[in-house]
Amino acid sequence: MADFPVLGLAVTGELFTACTSTGDTFQNDQAGTTVLIRNKNANARTLVFASPNQCCFGLTSNAHDLTVTIPGNAVTDEYVRLRIEPTRFNNANGQVSISYSTAVAGLSIAVIAYAA
Repeated sequence: MADFPVLGLAVTGELFTACTSTGDTFQNDQAGTTVLIRNKNANARTLVFASPNQCCFGLTSNAHDLTVTIPGNAVTDEYVRLRIEPTRFNNANGQVSISYSTAVAGLSIAVIAYAA
């Protein structure tokens, strides 16, 4: 049996950035890019990751967008971790677009990528 080491992240500044009601984007062109979503509000929050490219069935429509709902919690923060597939979600500029179908108060995102 192995004892796995716990590696710390050295972050300068705030890891999470507040979401904006008009929508947000992030660059998704590095291996292992992962999105961490934090909800610090008592109400649930819903995010929609746009899928501008064809799915594995050859279809292109917003029916293939990824909708994620993060529960609210008045006591502790709620987190969700996602790996966003570039071939499905990247636009022509290598970015992923996020919109929100609920208010964004208390909602923040950190985008991290593993160093090569």
